[in-house]
Amino acid sequence: LKLHDLPAEPFVQAVVAPGVHDRVITSEGQRARIGDAIESGGLSGLKPALVWLDANDPGGPRSTICHGDFHPLNIMADAGQVTGVIDWANVVVAAPEMDVGSALTNITAAPLEVPFAVRPMLRMAIRSGLGAYLRAYRRKRPLDDRAVRFYQVFPALHQLTWSAITVRNGLAGGGAFGSEAGIRNLIAYIERCAGVEVEV
Repeated sequence: LKLHDLPAEPFVQAVVAPGVHDRVITSEGQRARIGDAIESGGLSGLKPALVWLDANDPGGPRSTICHGDFHPLNIMADAGQVTGVIDWANVVVAAPEMDVGSALTNITAAPLEVPFAVRPMLRMAIRSGLGAYLRAYRRKRPLDDRAVRFYQVFPALHQLTWSAITVRNGLAGGGAFGSEAGIRNLIAYIERCAGVEVEV
């Protein structure tokens, strides 16, 4: 909420001053890069999700600084107080629903490396935590449910595209989703949120 209250214009000016195109930090620019990666990576099975994004863009103002990869592992805290947020590679000027949708996606779809018997209880705890997160945010600022859904699919497709390219090419890295399990989770998540079938 504190991040979303900051004025975006000084941030945009700081980015473009050294010659970086502002397209790099807009949601439209990020969508275009996802499309380019799907095309160049031969991932035609992901195109239905891209079409869904084009058809379900909620519009509205996009003038909020968003982290773009918001989840607990990127939040630093000391004695219960937030001291900082790290990993700004996906920072974007978008609607505030971008960070809310990103958090829902990253936490819900992340592979769980725990014994199978523990997973249902952990999933229940995750759902409860995310419900509390949404209620706390809504108490301070209203959210457009259609925009939240759009920004759940958006980062899921972003993660899926780059994870699929990473795994297919045998590259190192890929983050939490850079595995067969991560890719399966993202596919299932997109299909559940968008109602379209995708494959890699």
